[in-house]
Amino acid sequence: MKAELLSLLYPRSISLETVGSKAHDSITSDDINVKLSYSKVNSVELNLIFAKFLNNDECKSRLFWELYDFSKEIIDEKYARRYLEVAITERILVCCPFCNGTGVMIFNDKVEFCPHCKEGNFIYSDDIVANLIGIKPQKFKKKKYNEIINKLMDIENSALSKIGDT
Repeated sequence: MKAELLSLLYPRSISLETVGSKAHDSITSDDINVKLSYSKVNSVELNLIFAKFLNNDECKSRLFWELYDFSKEIIDEKYARRYLEVAITERILVCCPFCNGTGVMIFNDKVEFCPHCKEGNFIYSDDIVANLIGIKPQKFKKKKYNEIINKLMDIENSALSKIGDT
């Protein structure tokens, strides 16, 4: 987890500034608990925040099951699971897994720009999403997939606004 993301997400502790010579800008678990307790974030929003910013697999699983019925309403039950899994991955995994978010790939004798991302952010094209879902690109239902993505974006924006990030 990147420290700068957490610093945007959570306030610095007031109590740390008053503790003698130990004043620093670290974020403690108490800071996180206090901020979240006053933010009125619901369980879906909390699971999305933890899955995205803290890379918590348990919260990712909970988020999946909380949104599974929603995805079944949008897409055929046969594909609902895969569409939702890929949509959650797209919203959580922003960094390119091939170059680890650097935007370049280093080989023995050369350095090349990563073809899978733009400036370290993975490019989720329709062909890649269809491949991740496990269907042919011609059968990919982009409009239905975008409904799931928009739902996840709404949840994330709501959560961030409640904790004071937007």
